Amino acid sequence: MRYLVVGGGGREHAIVHALSKNVSKENLFCAPGNAGTEALATNVEIKASQIRALVEFVQLKDIDLTIVGPEAPLVDGLCDLLRKNGRKVLGPTALAARLEGSKIFSKQFMRRHNIPTADFWHFNQYSEILRFLDIAKFPLVLKADGLASGKGVVICKNADEAKKVAHDFMENRKFGEASEQILIENFLDGVETSVFCLTDGRTIMILPTACDYKRAYDGDAGPNTGGMGAVSPSPRLTDDDLALIEKKIIVPVIHGMQMEESPYTGFLYIGLMLTKTGPRVLEFNVRLGDPEAQVILPRLKSSLADLCLAAVDGTLEESQPEWDDRAAVAVVLASEGYPEDPKKGRAITGATLPPSENHFLYHAGTKRSAGKLVTDGGRIFAMTGLGKTINDARSEAYKALKNVQFDGMQYREDIAHFD
Repeated sequence: MRYLVVGGGGREHAIVHALSKNVSKENLFCAPGNAGTEALATNVEIKASQIRALVEFVQLKDIDLTIVGPEAPLVDGLCDLLRKNGRKVLGPTALAARLEGSKIFSKQFMRRHNIPTADFWHFNQYSEILRFLDIAKFPLVLKADGLASGKGVVICKNADEAKKVAHDFMENRKFGEASEQILIENFLDGVETSVFCLTDGRTIMILPTACDYKRAYDGDAGPNTGGMGAVSPSPRLTDDDLALIEKKIIVPVIHGMQMEESPYTGFLYIGLMLTKTGPRVLEFNVRLGDPEAQVILPRLKSSLADLCLAAVDGTLEESQPEWDDRAAVAVVLASEGYPEDPKKGRAITGATLPPSENHFLYHAGTKRSAGKLVTDGGRIFAMTGLGKTINDARSEAYKALKNVQFDGMQYREDIAHFD
């Protein structure tokens, strides 16, 4: 069988790496891929945003299964178009992808189906926001309605700060159409974590837990990023927590999508806050997280290809995947200036590490230029370490990343450091 992975980041390298354990290089493609995926698959010079070109490639190469990594092509209807052309694809429809593509839709969906989340208000006029903020109680969270690459969420401590953010979003159109409408919600206090599942629309398979680190600097300081590291399993979740989250949140989401005639298939990420009154949903992602994929997929001992096919064919209930008991910790190596103004084109050394069962370097923003490996984005690598305990995995990741060098390289030194 032939497989296509859509996307070019660290998550896609993790998917390609997992598939490559059971799929030969000549049957594995990645569009557009990066300098890491090229060792395991054939990179295809088609961007994830080029929907019709991707469909044409799938038809031309007779791809048996397409796995969509990033959110934008899901929201734009890539899965719908592939299915219309009789092709198998893992991922939700454009209607179902609104769970991530529109934060306002997501919150209204949760309200309709009694899924616990923060109280919220939404606005499409800047003047209305100003009037609301003058009487609001803080802290509040302001969110751009649409996709903003993980940067459209700001916690505001007072009205002046919130008005500045709202002006930047709506009046300055910081995220274009994505911030034409704004969601404002109450700030939730608690412990943040994530839960992932794979579903064929009926059967729900809970994946190993993980939590990531959004802030750029140590101590959860600095601006929000796409993620500076991750750990699996999450030490923040108990078995009782997970059972409650499945019952109160995950099952109602999948059943709710069925009821609204938008059945959900594929990976689903649930970002959560564990509050004193129970778990509350912060957000949904309609795909695997990044960098959470880089700590979940290395722990999969079974065939990812078989799992994905089962989810597409509606036979997930027959699957019993085997997982590595070891913990995994991923530390993101980012460019100077990330997340606001990452520097590109800087030479990378030390990225070719000897094969190891205890660590793996996932490429994200990398490319070949004049035969050399150079930076080509904000997050450049995720170094994943595996170990018997979280501390062992953490030590392995930090020890291995010392081999990699490029000018301006930055990373957090407190990933998976628990007191």
